[in-house]
Amino acid sequence: MSQFLERWDRISRQIDGYMGERVRITPRIASEYAEGAPDPARPARDIKAVFSKGQEADPIDRGRRGGRMQGSSLMATSPTTLWVRAAVYASLGYELVRGDAVTLLDAPGQPTYAVSRATPSDLGDVTLILTDEG
Repeated sequence: MSQFLERWDRISRQIDGYMGERVRITPRIASEYAEGAPDPARPARDIKAVFSKGQEADPIDRGRRGGRMQGSSLMATSPTTLWVRAAVYASLGYELVRGDAVTLLDAPGQPTYAVSRATPSDLGDVTLILTDEG
């Protein structure tokens, strides 16, 4: 392993230590018409990763004139994400795919999100784009 990757691994562990949250990854069988059932081939795992809650959408109401509204739009501004460092992602033993569940174990009510997309970096860490199952 290069010196850079060794340092990056040490730094990413520190980031997890300061900002990481306990989450449960529950792989699900993909289903087009219903919420997927847990996937027995990929067991659920508890990991520590960095969660970031994005804004769902901001209303743009620039078309108002008096009581009338000529138009209104919504603009997505930032996604909800989960950053998983390379060593933790590799320890899962499987790829995360669209529809897999991510539950925040320490958050009030233990909210669950669905993986919309998994985006790996060239350093091996993975950013999961999440959607609220609320």
